[in-house]
Amino acid sequence: MTSREGDTPGSNPPEIGSRGPTALICNPPEVESKGGTAPLCNPPEVRPTRSQAEVDAAMELRRVVFCEEQGVPLEAERDGRDHEAVHLVALDGERVVGTCRLLTDQGAARLGRMAVAADRRGAGVGGALLREADRAAVAAGTRLIHLHAQARARRVYDRAGYEVRGEPFIEEGIEHVFMEKQVA
Repeated sequence: MTSREGDTPGSNPPEIGSRGPTALICNPPEVESKGGTAPLCNPPEVRPTRSQAEVDAAMELRRVVFCEEQGVPLEAERDGRDHEAVHLVALDGERVVGTCRLLTDQGAARLGRMAVAADRRGAGVGGALLREADRAAVAAGTRLIHLHAQARARRVYDRAGYEVRGEPFIEEGIEHVFMEKQVA
């Protein structure tokens, strides 16, 4: 997990994500992933959630990725802060194939709960979510995004301009690094 935040689903605060364009991505040809082969150029729409059903679908994807695949207890994945967060989703049609959330406080945003469906990993979904998170954070007036990146997923954050701060640490039995990025 990128961080240990999230429990009660809720609607997005209007100040984040309500402005700016929707990010689109296109997958590279025949990208192999854990869950299979990602289809060629079936670009997900990446944007803030627009309904409780989308928040619920994002929460379910997080449960599958973090709890089922990685063995994180549900109580750790759900921290009671989802009602405060802006939830971003990557949609393939109506299917949520990626998600993350932003919590803002005093000019900074904390990005967390980045999850991508197994059959879409390695296809650019995570990078597209990070670009949309940048836009949402700037629209909210924040200048800095920080996160806890799983060490094995660090490269996606490196490519998006995040820098490691400090030493690796263990969170819920998984090695993480603290990373941050200036966005404004």
